[in-house]
Amino acid sequence: KGSKMWTCGKEFRTWVAMLQRCFDERQATFEHYGERGITVCERWKESYENFFADMGLAPSPEHSLDRIDVNGNYERENCRWATREVQCNNKRNNRTHEYMGRTQTASQWARELGISKALICSRINSGWTIERTLTCPFDTRPLTLTHNGKTQSLRAWSRETGISHGTLYHRINVECW
Repeated sequence: KGSKMWTCGKEFRTWVAMLQRCFDERQATFEHYGERGITVCERWKESYENFFADMGLAPSPEHSLDRIDVNGNYERENCRWATREVQCNNKRNNRTHEYMGRTQTASQWARELGISKALICSRINSGWTIERTLTCPFDTRPLTLTHNGKTQSLRAWSRETGISHGTLYHRINVECW
């Protein structure tokens, strides 16, 4: 009875998936793990019971196994149960931005400042420094544009011209005001 519960739960499925990512060349994700040299410590390879003893139950259904150092192996010191948000900020392809001695992703800065990640990325991709990006006012009013005596929102111009809102925004190269 006890082992049945162990072999059908989230934690067991996580253990199996971890082993497959690292050792089964037929797995679609093998190239991102095993092929890169990511492996599983001997203790966890040995048995699910060892994995479970070290990691315990996931705190919630939203938590999944995360490697703290994304280039490190699956082992007790490098693993934790983490939410999707934490995992999204712990990816190899993330760009981080340092400002005032703190380093965060655009998503983290956006959450902290209460603005959109898209605005931060747009400013950075337009060549703004991180200081200017994070300190220039974030005007939440709809942007309007006057052309040939007609004034309307950028969204309305987008609908009228068929040019995406983002493209129009970039083309007018909005500056701090």
